Amino acid sequence: MSPVEKQFSQSELEAIAAALGDTSEGLTGSEIGHTLATLKMADPNPDMTKWKRLHNAFVERQNYSQNRRAILEFIRQAMKPERSLVAAIISQMVGTPVFSDRTEFSVTTTNLR
Repeated sequence: MSPVEKQFSQSELEAIAAALGDTSEGLTGSEIGHTLATLKMADPNPDMTKWKRLHNAFVERQNYSQNRRAILEFIRQAMKPERSLVAAIISQMVGTPVFSDRTEFSVTTTNLR
């Protein structure tokens, strides 16, 4: 039997989407669209707020693939040197500067609604 691949919890997906879609410090709408397209991830709601758009895209992809690999790759793309501020936010959230599929994720969430 194959080992079950790790997935993000609902609260982790919300926290990641909120950090990446932060209005002042996160990705722009066009950066989100470009990165989703580059990674061949669905963009189910391009007219929604940025964090909800990302959250929906992440949930849809994780439900489809039953793993978190595409979401981790999205984070890697968002954390390229030119996106160092987002990198700092995510690294602070998860407590590690390096992301791999073996990275343990533990985030604290607040009410995002």
